[in-house]
Amino acid sequence: MQLVQQRILEALQNLSPLEQQEVLDFAEFLGSKRETQEKLRVHSDRGNLVNHRATFEQQLTEMANDPAIQAELRAINQEFAATEMDGLGTFFKVVDRRLTQINAEEAIEEATSPDCS
Repeated sequence: MQLVQQRILEALQNLSPLEQQEVLDFAEFLGSKRETQEKLRVHSDRGNLVNHRATFEQQLTEMANDPAIQAELRAINQEFAATEMDGLGTFFKVVDRRLTQINAEEAIEEATSPDCS
């Protein structure tokens, strides 16, 4: 790489100041063109990501509204309805009721305590 840079510098030294400026302007143009292309690529990639997300959400909406998909989901829910009887559903309901009861008892106790003014 150093050899290439050295040859470029030697070539530039053989140019007139005006030609050197033209070469430097052109190099700057190429650099900014590369930056611009990179910015456009990144912007385009972000746009594509947004488009993919919108397309994905649109496809999900279409699937949710599709009668065949709805029928399949009903069949799956019906198939797994028996597993709701495995005790966990009941367990969580009991725990939820007990927590609600405890919270109510604590609220009553707090409201009727002598410290409460």
